[in-house]
Amino acid sequence: MPAHPTGQLIEHNYIQHTGTFSLQAEVASEWAVANQTLAVQVGWSVEGLVTMINAPLTIQGGGPLAIADELSLQDINFALMLEAGDWLLAGDVVAIPFDETLTPTASYMQMSDRPQPLNDGRLWGAPSFKLESLAL
Repeated sequence: MPAHPTGQLIEHNYIQHTGTFSLQAEVASEWAVANQTLAVQVGWSVEGLVTMINAPLTIQGGGPLAIADELSLQDINFALMLEAGDWLLAGDVVAIPFDETLTPTASYMQMSDRPQPLNDGRLWGAPSFKLESLAL
């Protein structure tokens, strides 16, 4: 459960004659998890034109957070991004099992189905789904 979140609107802009806009905000909180505290920061921004939007959302948490005997989480990082119709979900967790550091990371991308230009002017359809990486 979040406790005492603090947040701020950092910046916002709108240029009427071009239709360009941007918004940026951050929130910090401490979450109580199994009688422990996890410091969490959330950042969000939106920018673009009426026809094209970029909107990243990031969530970061810092531990240590004990999960079980000999297992704790140190850092948690997740990002969800919308960029010109393409979605990206990525994240990593720093885990410490038995006094060893393990950092599993993964990302997943869904590309829009809009045609993409090739160098010679022809168009090709982009794949709908793409697994970017999965590493331990």
